[in-house]
Amino acid sequence: INIFYRHFWLSKYSLSTTRKLVYNFNKTIPRTIEGYTEFINSLEREANQYALIAAPKKEDWTQPEDLFVYTCLESFCIFNVSQVRIFLLALFEVKNSQLISFKNFKKILVHLEHYHFIFTAVCSSRPSGLERRYSSYARQLRNCTSKRESADCINNLITDLNDGIPDYSIFEKQFEKIVYISTKEKDKKLVKYILKKLDTHYSSNELVPNSFTIEHILPESVATEYVGMVGNLLPLGEQLNNDLSNKAFKLKMTRYPESQYTTVKRFVEENKNKDEWGEKEIVERTK
Repeated sequence: INIFYRHFWLSKYSLSTTRKLVYNFNKTIPRTIEGYTEFINSLEREANQYALIAAPKKEDWTQPEDLFVYTCLESFCIFNVSQVRIFLLALFEVKNSQLISFKNFKKILVHLEHYHFIFTAVCSSRPSGLERRYSSYARQLRNCTSKRESADCINNLITDLNDGIPDYSIFEKQFEKIVYISTKEKDKKLVKYILKKLDTHYSSNELVPNSFTIEHILPESVATEYVGMVGNLLPLGEQLNNDLSNKAFKLKMTRYPESQYTTVKRFVEENKNKDEWGEKEIVERTK
């Protein structure tokens, strides 16, 4: 409740850095029945929207054109980022008021997903000033009176965020640190997110893989520090994964073509002439 109220307030009103929320409330909201009623109604309406944002469910986004909304909202949960909800509250408010085009609505949602994948999930950058920035742009967006104004606000936010994206060398170094093994599952959700994104990217029919297990090409039983790197991982159906388990690389390569996943088929094609799979290959594929 506390985090929702803070995000709600920052999405609509300015907040003195030296004062409490109670002080800002007394200073901002008119002390009248009408003022309090309007505030409570707004709070209730946006609480319902906040629930959709903070705990996304696929059944809440049943229209085919809205599937990307669920995907983006789910990603913010995987990345464990909450400050973005300040801006998202404003974004959904202007969408419901038809003051933003679908094109720009999708543009900023997808951009925010990609930004926080780089900035938060991979690089673990410190979000200094991010809450204040989202608050500023949320209030600007709420003050827009046309789709043209909201488009300008969106573009300005994108430019602002891009200025703070870490260098690729930093991204690559941090990406190499993402690992998944059964005894270290901290990054499991992030790894599944990456594998799902890769498979969707390489797929010509744009099908999004829903349920898969994570296959270690070089088996976990080898017990090396690089066995959990992303370059050693593939999405596989549960039965095929169980069948292959600790099998040798050459045997696995004869069975991988049975997989439905584009990433696996691509892996087989790119490595069909290899007889072995080890540290060098894993690091290269991770990069």
